[in-house]
Amino acid sequence: MTSLKQMFTHRVIEQVESARDNVLHKVEKIQQETQKRLESVKHEAQKQVRETRKMAAGAAWWVFSSALSSLAASAIAGYLAVTRFAIL
Repeated sequence: MTSLKQMFTHRVIEQVESARDNVLHKVEKIQQETQKRLESVKHEAQKQVRETRKMAAGAAWWVFSSALSSLAASAIAGYLAVTRFAIL
């Protein structure tokens, strides 16, 4: 009778260990997939940061060139206003 109990106990222990191993394997797969997705998100965020910096640099140059054009136009208008009024 003891032998039967031992066999039953051994079988239950094997099933529990097998279930534990399956759970551990699934957890490991989930961790690996999570890490892979995290790296993908990190890479995408870095890409977006680079693109945003490029756009910001382009916008800065546009603002600078607009200001420079306005400065030149104002200087020309000022010069014309001063020289025309000085002649009259």
